[in-house]
Amino acid sequence: MTAALADWNVGVLLFRESGIWIAQCLHYDIAAQGASPMEALQRLQNSFVAHVLVGIQDDQLVLLGDIPPAPKQYWPPVLADREEITERVPIVPPKG
Repeated sequence: MTAALADWNVGVLLFRESGIWIAQCLHYDIAAQGASPMEALQRLQNSFVAHVLVGIQDDQLVLLGDIPPAPKQYWPPVLADREEITERVPIVPPKG
């Protein structure tokens, strides 16, 4: 496995808005939605891995380098009216 495909740990903010769970990566402005926190995290993981794989396919030297961090409103989260969870989440590439 190349260094690019090694496991990554990124900060993720999970919050519910209008009945939909949103997983917002803090280190890169990548987000996903789901009906549950786990579904939102899984979709975020899939999107993150897709960004990395596209970078590898395009032979980019700096993976994700063109993706800025999450907007300032998420650093630190100021979402008093929403249910939220903040944690570090491992992003694990698919096997094979």
